[in-house]
Amino acid sequence: MIENTVLSYSKQIDCPVEVIYQEIIEETLQFFKYYDNYITQLQEQMTIKKPFFTKMIKERVWGKTTVIEMKKNHSLKLSSSYAGGNILQCFLFETVNGKTKIEYQEANSFTDKSKQVNFFIVSLLYRFVFKYKATKRLK
Repeated sequence: MIENTVLSYSKQIDCPVEVIYQEIIEETLQFFKYYDNYITQLQEQMTIKKPFFTKMIKERVWGKTTVIEMKKNHSLKLSSSYAGGNILQCFLFETVNGKTKIEYQEANSFTDKSKQVNFFIVSLLYRFVFKYKATKRLK
């Protein structure tokens, strides 16, 4: 696996970390339930199989998303893998000056060096889309 290009976005919110963390957990649970309606609670090592659309050529591919870490009020980490690579998504939470700082990171790694190089180039433009979507999601 060729190592990754990391995109990140952070924001401070005037709301307790416990509330923000729980909202992200609930949103992620709904996402998992969409693909497997038998899921009732989010847990580490829980996996769903789902289609993905690649960022570079908008190709539909099948893969899986796994909850790899849940540390209450501190972090949520998901890994999405498919034949062409892996995407690690991290939500990191901390209290700073009485506000909650939430950071969202997305690390992309690929099985093919040319795809990694292509993504590096595409990511120069994709960063704007990423920040827009992250801002919208973390409202």
